Amino acid sequence: MIRKGVILAAVVLLSAAGLTQAGPFESTRDDIGVTGGVSYLSRYVWYGFDMLADNHSAVQPFVSLDLWGTGWIFDVKWLRANSSGFENMEQIDYTLSYGATCNPDSPFATDWRGGWRDYNHPDGPLRHPVYSDRKWDLDRQEFFGTFSWPEIASCGVVPSYTLVYVKPEEGGRRSNTSWTDNGNSYWRQAGGFLHIVGLAKEVSAGDLCPNNPDQTIRFSADAVYNGSMGARDVHHGWAHINWGVQTDFAVNDTTTFTPGLVYQTTVNETINAGGQDEVWFFLTLTHLCN
Repeated sequence: MIRKGVILAAVVLLSAAGLTQAGPFESTRDDIGVTGGVSYLSRYVWYGFDMLADNHSAVQPFVSLDLWGTGWIFDVKWLRANSSGFENMEQIDYTLSYGATCNPDSPFATDWRGGWRDYNHPDGPLRHPVYSDRKWDLDRQEFFGTFSWPEIASCGVVPSYTLVYVKPEEGGRRSNTSWTDNGNSYWRQAGGFLHIVGLAKEVSAGDLCPNNPDQTIRFSADAVYNGSMGARDVHHGWAHINWGVQTDFAVNDTTTFTPGLVYQTTVNETINAGGQDEVWFFLTLTHLCN
């Protein structure tokens, strides 16, 4: 499975190189921008679902490649639980996306980004939690598009909308209708759409600490409408709201430390163990390599 990721990365880089040479994309620099880092997650909550039982924490190293300033970005993230017993839940995410700004000088300026994401579990298929002689495959794909309007509100509030579609991987997966069959993809029964409507605002905190004279705190709220994605019994409807706060601290010219806190108000009782609320924090260290 790891070999698959290496091959995918090579294909992406070669394809992007061809695009920047042949157009219509115009390269704005001569090299690839490389950003790396690591996040500590007090729990791993994915679109409202607590993915690690009993709220276990996880660590997530990552690397992001800005492909010659063309708008194309390729990301790799590796998620691993900090507790034992979750080896099969190890997850490597590959994301290829393209973004730009429309009407940059207008009050209706629109920042947008669309892309594809692959969730790969190198130790899968995962043994079924009820039927010990069966396994389920959690590998899946995601297609997404996100739009935000940074100039539309004079008060500095930025509205956004994101559309997400999750589907199973097809290669080598059985086409049976029941995800309890041995080796079958769980996401054949659990794929679907998400609609995410958000608001965000940055507030100046002044000289909060040394080396950060223009400290800002970002507040956000994202309401998620779930189109039965994530489990066979998830209902259509508004699922949850994530309330977030985070800020950046400059460690030096190339390194940034970002702490954040998220509280999830769950309004759909069919997600996340009966619809309980969740709260978690994250600590991210990001380093600009070039």
